[in-house]
Amino acid sequence: MICPACGNRNDEDATYCEKCGRKLKINQNRGMNKSVKGLIIVCFVLVCLLGVAAGLLMHPDPPNISNPNQSDNTIEEPQDNVYQPTWHKIESFSGSGDDYQSFTTKGNRFKITFSSVPMITYEPSWMDVYVYKNNEIVGSRQIYWAGTESPNKKYATLEVKSGSGTYQVAISTLDLESWKLAVWDYY
Repeated sequence: MICPACGNRNDEDATYCEKCGRKLKINQNRGMNKSVKGLIIVCFVLVCLLGVAAGLLMHPDPPNISNPNQSDNTIEEPQDNVYQPTWHKIESFSGSGDDYQSFTTKGNRFKITFSSVPMITYEPSWMDVYVYKNNEIVGSRQIYWAGTESPNKKYATLEVKSGSGTYQVAISTLDLESWKLAVWDYY
């Protein structure tokens, strides 16, 4: 590199002139050439495509179960079509105060999931859930907040195994902002 001040010929990578000490102009284009970048991207894409192709050749697709003409020479055991019971949402209720509702179940057991949020009173708050069948309590559960407790939403579940039939749910509350309740039948 030639020094613009004194004309001395310096090495190409010199930062300062060996004769006068002046700072030499540094080549700002130290990045990769666009054509080199393009070549690297093309090579990367080709390697990826080759990898996918090799993977498909090494691991052929399994037999298509939906195609009856394709066979994998396995013998399947006949399966009994046995009904497996599951949870079904049959009712949902919401409110902020006391409530009384009825519902009917098909299965031998059901569960009630509920949540509530208290008012900010710095006093105790609660939600009591009572389940009745034939005027007798068959289950109950409570959500409770102490006066100094954080007023975050709380959740609870009450499971009842009392056979199918018509039930009543009674909700008793104190200082709640809101509550939600869902009845799930198991059949």
